[in-house]
Order: sequence, then C-alpha cells, then structure tokens
Amino acid sequence: MERPGGGLDQRCLSSISNLQLEKRRASTAQRVINLMVLSHYDMDHINGAALITRMFAVGRVIVPRIGPKELMLVLASQADELSTDVVQQLHALANGSGLLFGRPVTEVLPAAGAADDGGDRPPNPAARPVDMPDRLTPLTDEADDDIAVNLPPPGDLVDAVEGAQPSASLGTSLDSRIAVVVHRPGAGTSAPPVWRLKFWNRGVDVRLLAHLEQKLRLCGFPLTALYARQGHGQLTEWLADKGNRVATLEAYRRAIELHKPTWAGEAQGRLLANFLSLGMYAGPASAAPRCLHHGDHHVSRPFPELQNRWPGGVLPLPTDTQRFGWLGTGDAPLGEIDTWRDFSTHYSQELGTTRTVQVPHHGAAPTHGPRFFHRGLVAEPGVRAVISAGMSNRYGHPRLVVVNEALAAGAQLEIVTDTSEVGYCECFEFEA
Repeated sequence: MERPGGGLDQRCLSSISNLQLEKRRASTAQRVINLMVLSHYDMDHINGAALITRMFAVGRVIVPRIGPKELMLVLASQADELSTDVVQQLHALANGSGLLFGRPVTEVLPAAGAADDGGDRPPNPAARPVDMPDRLTPLTDEADDDIAVNLPPPGDLVDAVEGAQPSASLGTSLDSRIAVVVHRPGAGTSAPPVWRLKFWNRGVDVRLLAHLEQKLRLCGFPLTALYARQGHGQLTEWLADKGNRVATLEAYRRAIELHKPTWAGEAQGRLLANFLSLGMYAGPASAAPRCLHHGDHHVSRPFPELQNRWPGGVLPLPTDTQRFGWLGTGDAPLGEIDTWRDFSTHYSQELGTTRTVQVPHHGAAPTHGPRFFHRGLVAEPGVRAVISAGMSNRYGHPRLVVVNEALAAGAQLEIVTDTSEVGYCECFEFEA
C-alpha cells in the first residue's frame, strides 16, 4: 500500500524487485514487459505501476476506459488516498493523452449498452484507433472478431503490439468484443496465432454517476476541472484540503446510498470495490492445443485462521482436460446477478477452457454490499482459484465465506500474500 507522502510499502517494493522477467534488450540490462494490464484505478492496484514503468521496459498499458465522469468516480471514492502524481496522470488520460506514466495506453471500451460517459471526452488528434475494417479476422465461426498482433523478437525494444506489417496494431481504444491474438516472435500473421487475450469491461452505471455528480456539485467540488486540459491543478488543490476531502467522500457515500441503499453502510466503512474493473482471459489461441509439459509453482501461505480449511495435497485436474487459460476478474462484483450474467455471457467459451481463475477483490464479502465471488467461476472440480491478499490487511480479506464457497465448488485454492517470495505462476509448453 502507499504510505502517506507517496512512498511505497517495503513489501510492495520487494515484490516488484523480485519479478522474474526475461532480459531481451541486447544493448542494456533492462527487462521487458510487453503488456501491463491494470484492472482498475484503486491505489492498491496501481500504486506500483509507476515504479514498474521506471524499472522495466513496458511496451503498452491496458486499462478500462476512463473519461471525465469515470475520473469523477475514481477521485470521489479515493479522495483521501490518491497522490498528486496519480491525480495528474489519470486526469491527463481521461482527457485524451493516450499515456499513463509515460507509456502508451489502450483503453478497453465498455460493452455495447453498458454505461459510459457519453463520449464527453475531448478528442485527441494524436489518437490512433484500431483500423477495424481491414484487420479483423475471426478465430472460428463462433468466436468474436480478433486482432492479430506480433510480439517483438528478442533483442528488440519496440512497442509490444506495434509489430511490422502485415500485423495489426492496438490503438488507443479496444472494443471489448474484439479479442487479441498473438503470433510467435518473427512470425507473420499468416502463421497460426499462439495466444489469445480477451477483455471485459461492463462500464459504470449512469445512475450512479448522475447521483455522484449531483452530490459533488452541492459540496462545491470543481466539476469543470474534470474536463479542462490543465484542470489537474485545481483538482489536486481541492483534494489537498482536509475539509474538502471529507466533503468529497461524504458526497460519494450519499451517492451510493441513493444508488443502492443497502450498500450505504459499506461505503461508510470504505469496503466497497471500484465500480470500474476489467476482466481478462489469457490462453492458447488454438481450441485444442497439445500440451507437451506444464509445471506449477505453489507458494501459498494460508492465514492461520484458514489453515484447517485447506484440502490436503494437490487436487489435479482430470488428465484429459484441455484447460490451460487464466481468467482475471479484478474487483468486479461477479456475485451480483446482472454483473455475472454479463460476464458469463461474454466469456461463455472461455469459462469452459479456463484452468485458473482469480477470485475477485481479494476474496472480499461485504456484509450488505455487492457480492464478488460466484461459484460459476469454478466450472469443474480442480479448477484453481487464486486469491491475492495482504497478510495484515484491515479489511479481513479473504473472508471465510468466500474461502468455504470456493472449496465447496471444488476449487483448488491458492492464496498469495505480500510475504510470498515469488508468487503463483504456471508454466506451459505447447507443441509448435
């Protein structure tokens, strides 16, 4: 977590320093991250992103779409947590900079019909949208349209998704209905793709945004600064005042009460998740790849109060399984009926091939607020469910009810904490 004054907790610094990444640039010792995905804008998810972009060669950052109204929600819900630098970075992104911490950004758009800010962001003349008509090819008859991209060959430091023609490139925005397929380094798009990424962004409910805008206007929040090119100065000046921060948080809580009265108590206790969160599927592009070898690295260290609830030994997946994918969920409230329906429809194909799922929101289960875990994430016994939570977090993550529900669904549970030396990783080797 970020400490007062903008510094990073030592455990966060250690985790970033211990990232095992391949050195692929011949001229320097800098290690490469092709794509960095930030599920949402809570400080406990992005407080290390700036450091990562300084330490590693990050090709591109993928985030959920943020315009001035989404920025309004991020600022209001975290009025007492966001640093000046983060406010400035997010404000510039919301107003069309196309950059985050100096790296090019692709924003995943909400699905058709989902809430958005109505296109109120000023146009960015430097934006390069994906060329949809010429560059979309279906993976299968049933699959969504896909964009084919090339990863850079070893030794080259180029944008991870800006491969030479005839490959396509990711622009500043990506329709969530469009999947990204990746080819082997140096291979053209005529070669079969090897990996597939598919994102999900439900968007923010316009009713919540309307309630929040009304309440912020009443407390004097500088709403016009959200849209002004240099408005970040006015926003940081407002949030620098303790009284203004208190008023902003109170406006957020009252907006939540109008939006969902039963969630008001959770908002008061600061237990609600960010309402703007990406999902991400990553897995083989082939429908039935031949796996030559796989290995797992387990570093789970169960919380003392959860130790007796762990199943003994390793629960393997069936030997004939074709489950190789990973499904990230961020802080999405998948336990809410409408959200799960949207999520499960979007990933109807992928849920049947996913080997590992991330349990949303660190295993949270607010008393009266939104539900996050859904048993449908564990499509069959043995699917691995990974929870990331701090050992000494003040929110009680992960909650016992979530742990028990995941185990009852047959999940092989893995908990990764800030004391884990490496983390949880999976390694697969597929036939070429």
